[in-house]
Amino acid sequence: MIRKDRFSGKQFHRELMAVVIVATLAFGGYFFWKSQQAKESLRQGESELASYYRDKPPENGWQIQGVAAGETWLEVLIQAPEEVSHAIVVSGEAGATFALGALCPLREDEIWNILGDDLDVVMRLRSPQDDLYVNVSCRRYHTESARG
Repeated sequence: MIRKDRFSGKQFHRELMAVVIVATLAFGGYFFWKSQQAKESLRQGESELASYYRDKPPENGWQIQGVAAGETWLEVLIQAPEEVSHAIVVSGEAGATFALGALCPLREDEIWNILGDDLDVVMRLRSPQDDLYVNVSCRRYHTESARG
């Protein structure tokens, strides 16, 4: 008598397809849930960050032009005085990180609790001529400044 192995033929393919479909649906549901959670955190964070800069506006001619949600970050659009903008461009990435990083919300501010570990705040410098040309990640700035 010839015994058919359970893992051969059409039965195996049907069971494999069922496992693949269930896994795909589970992963799809998880990623959909995570994206909805991120969108909600960004909505709350956008409001919190706008309020933060309304209460603590930058000094010395710096202006916050707005706060907007990106895909996985909150963007703070900044305009610096013309002479400062020029100096930042000339100083390169290190100078831009130092200047814009100083405007980031502090590590202990509530915004970081709202955003969690996966979302960021990005400072985006706008020149007086309305050129967008410098971006600084606040999460990266805080990580690098903590290292010393």
